[in-house]
Amino acid sequence: MKLKPQIRLIIGITLIAISVIAVFIFFLKGSGKEPLPPSFLEARKEASLISQKIVDLTNDANEKIKTANLFDSSGNKSDALVLIKEARQINTEAYNQAFELSRQLQKLAESLSEIKSQDSRRAAYEAVAVELALVTEFIDYTQALNTFLDNLSVAVTTDSFANRRAAENYLEEVNKKANLINNLNREFLAKMKVFDKDF
Repeated sequence: MKLKPQIRLIIGITLIAISVIAVFIFFLKGSGKEPLPPSFLEARKEASLISQKIVDLTNDANEKIKTANLFDSSGNKSDALVLIKEARQINTEAYNQAFELSRQLQKLAESLSEIKSQDSRRAAYEAVAVELALVTEFIDYTQALNTFLDNLSVAVTTDSFANRRAAENYLEEVNKKANLINNLNREFLAKMKVFDKDF
């Protein structure tokens, strides 16, 4: 019995914990030091909610891809293809939410002019700049993931070695982007720690 080559998916291709969530719940008010501007708090809250949606959507898409891979491995092409299509739809929604997050981050950046401390303002600007870079990379990631899913769909349908190899190559690109996002995420958290020390 000839074993057909399978796409080996990295478990949870990426857990994009876009760090707006983690750092935006650190505080909602100043704590005896300089109070935060209301416009900053509002933009931070909205960005946090959108970030949570993106994390949830990303996790849902990854789960569907993993299950599709299992179906494909067991020869259940039709169910695999349905899940690949669903993963693509979820990933497209994550892409749309990332654009909305970039809008909220721009509002956040605009509100920083109201922060009196020059050091705090600079630290926050740097953090938001990193976060905007992260969101831009995430948008690229969603596009790469959709290309991978398109190729995976063709690979499952045709069951050809060449198409499976092509899908694997696209998966490598997706994972490189995921690693870049995770690195930016860590940089953002470090910058926000500097900012949050002032409040």
